[in-house]
Amino acid sequence: MTPSNVHDGPVLPALLAQIEGPLEQVSADKAYDSFGGHRAILARGARPVIPPRKGAAITPLPGAKDPPPTRGAIVRRITEIGSTAWKAVANYHRRSLAETAMCRVKTLFGPTLKSRSLPSQISEAKVIVNCLNRFTAHSVPVSVKIQ
Repeated sequence: MTPSNVHDGPVLPALLAQIEGPLEQVSADKAYDSFGGHRAILARGARPVIPPRKGAAITPLPGAKDPPPTRGAIVRRITEIGSTAWKAVANYHRRSLAETAMCRVKTLFGPTLKSRSLPSQISEAKVIVNCLNRFTAHSVPVSVKIQ
């Protein structure tokens, strides 16, 4: 969680640092489309799957420092086959699982946190996630083979 005045993109390296073990792919929305985001994902040995922001260029601006090749490649591929086809080929739709989970949280617990301070909001979010995990565990079907 971050305060409302913090943009999503710059916190990506810190988010990735919280994940142990290898990563294969990192799917994110356009808010994470930056050279820094692509570099952070590549540094973890993963493939970035981030749709570019509106107006993104295939080649970086002159003077761009060490632009990652993945961003231009994504823009180029979308230009070739279209956004919808790229999302299917890149397996971008796996990201919808996270969106579905957030929809479930907002439906069950409301669209906003009630606490005002960031430390209290973090605690509130942890309680919500713990409750959601318990709800999910109770609703998982148990299959039994009948002979």
